[in-house]
Amino acid sequence: MQLDPFTGLIKEDDELDSWKAIESFKELVNKKGYGMRALTCVALVMDYGSIIKNYSEKERPLKAMEIVFNTRKAMLWNCDEIQLACINYKELQYNPALEEKSLLDELRISKLNEIKNAESTYEKTRMLKELSNINDLHETFDRKNSAKDMFAESPVRNGYKLLRLEVKILDKKSFYYERKKREADQEERNNAKENSSDNANASTNS
Repeated sequence: MQLDPFTGLIKEDDELDSWKAIESFKELVNKKGYGMRALTCVALVMDYGSIIKNYSEKERPLKAMEIVFNTRKAMLWNCDEIQLACINYKELQYNPALEEKSLLDELRISKLNEIKNAESTYEKTRMLKELSNINDLHETFDRKNSAKDMFAESPVRNGYKLLRLEVKILDKKSFYYERKKREADQEERNNAKENSSDNANASTNS
């Protein structure tokens, strides 16, 4: 998915509309009062490359709504439509290496917050040692993956590297690609039927 630099929302155009193949995404966008801004919030919360990944898991939905809607109470985040869209987004973009990195980042952020809120020097010292162990895990991960581009599978379109979600949907072997193709074919048949009906009516009227 690509964010429009002018609106800040997921970009809608003929080339980047593959998200419509996912039923839960369409239902969320069509939900009254939610729309494309809601799906943009889901992307900000769930995507590996999100600009707010440094926020805690609990804080991320609130920050996403603040960015997109300018209020932290714009939507009921626990509603079925949002939760299903989040689950589908997570499943579609899943990558073991990126998932490991994401978990390590969340662990570090959580520990830093604990240290910040600790009341005694003893507690801070103890937790700093724990943070050191987490940092060692980070360093080990970075060494193992330093030669890899974990986003290398993503194709580039118009200078923009697509996220893993878009790659999955564009894969011609995937269920989502076939579903999108069927929907497009059905729409074409419906349009042809409507045009045929209009022409018949025009002939009758003349």
